[in-house]
Amino acid sequence: MTNYKLAFLLAATLICGSLASAACSSGGASAGSESKAADSKAGAATTTTAAASGDSIGVAECDQYLVAYESCLKDKVPAAARDMMKSSFETTRASWRQAAATPEGRAGLATACKTARDAARQSMSSYGCQF
Repeated sequence: MTNYKLAFLLAATLICGSLASAACSSGGASAGSESKAADSKAGAATTTTAAASGDSIGVAECDQYLVAYESCLKDKVPAAARDMMKSSFETTRASWRQAAATPEGRAGLATACKTARDAARQSMSSYGCQF
């Protein structure tokens, strides 16, 4: 039960950090329209790259979210907001990696990462990011 609470706390922290970062940003980019097929192919290629580079958490929902968030930071978030958001992102990645060390933590992370993705979809949309 403790691991589920940890996963929930991590998701809540990430959500709050994303919302705060989006609120503090100095304007966002307008969202462009992209085909879902292209997004799917790009996401699969990036997930493979992340897994190959050792950045994988080992929970599919988390790995997909982390790849999408990192791509958004790198490609869409203005430099002024990027450093603060990246610090929070790296803390979240490390916490999720630690939680994924147990079967109970892995189970909790799947739900937490889905929740984080849904929150980021809203909070990061002002930058034109898609999750």
